[in-house]
Amino acid sequence: MKKFALSLISIILTAAFFVTGYRYIFPSTRIMALEDIPQRLSELAESETDAQPATQELSTAGTTAVSAATATEAETEAQAESTTVAVPATVAETAAPSETQTEAETAVKTTTEKPTETETAKSSTTEAESSSTGLSFPSLDSIFDMSIPSVTPGIRTFRQAPDDYFEDALFIGDSRTEELMEYGNLPGATFFCKVGMSLYNMHKGTVKVNNGIGSVSFDSLINNHRFRKVYIMLGVNEIGYARQQTVNKYKALIDEIKAAQPNSVIFIEANIHLTAKESAKSSEINNKEIDDFNNKISQFADKKTVFYLDVNEIFDDDSGALRSECSGDGTHLKAKYTREWGEWLKTKAIL
Repeated sequence: MKKFALSLISIILTAAFFVTGYRYIFPSTRIMALEDIPQRLSELAESETDAQPATQELSTAGTTAVSAATATEAETEAQAESTTVAVPATVAETAAPSETQTEAETAVKTTTEKPTETETAKSSTTEAESSSTGLSFPSLDSIFDMSIPSVTPGIRTFRQAPDDYFEDALFIGDSRTEELMEYGNLPGATFFCKVGMSLYNMHKGTVKVNNGIGSVSFDSLINNHRFRKVYIMLGVNEIGYARQQTVNKYKALIDEIKAAQPNSVIFIEANIHLTAKESAKSSEINNKEIDDFNNKISQFADKKTVFYLDVNEIFDDDSGALRSECSGDGTHLKAKYTREWGEWLKTKAIL
């Protein structure tokens, strides 16, 4: 018991010495005395009571701020979904963006990553909103060509004919085409022609056709043989007939050939002019009337499957009449010029 008392006294004295020395070394540090504990606890309780209302106010304010931010964000998303994005004008005016602007830009980025229903609408809404913000944005149509280009079949052009070009060609005509058969040097070509042939009599009777075909009607020839090119020179023998009726018959002949030879190319050959002397002999059959008829039938050419050829360009004089040296009778070509006609046709091939 005595030992215990001495130990307790020793502990108390050591503690007192420690406290006294600590205060001496660290005078600014306060060691709470035992008798100060109740008072300190009371002060802490009072300060906690005073801080409670402030904490509640801060909590309420925080909740309100969060709710307002959530509502603002929801409103921003709803507006972004119903309209196209418009950048505030203040973004362009402010050098350093504020926190509010940063949040707005973040919302803009988030919204633009989502596809909206009105993104297909449009350029008009974007331009209207751009004008309201003072900024100008190009429409999508001005950046991307959204139109579907129209497709137009290419116009075919004339080329030089290869040696075998006329082997699947058919020539239809009157006495001038007969001369082309004799002197035109078009190897392999088939000729359905005779003196006096016209649009009005070509379907009557038979014609002796070369290339071993023999005497056949036009209907038999065009429906039982295959031709890739068909040349027509008709009209001068019927130039004095009712003009529109003759033109209509010419169009009917083209349609008949198209139906029987759907893969063929059709060449409408202009009727060759008369010499000036021969043209002046008649008020019905002359170069003026020939030109009128040629102009009307040329309208049937589409430069795709039907072409118009006017050989008068190599035989006419300055007045538009057949040069006198080219013809012995004022109507038909001499053999020499018929060969020139054939050579000219070779430069008008459609391949």
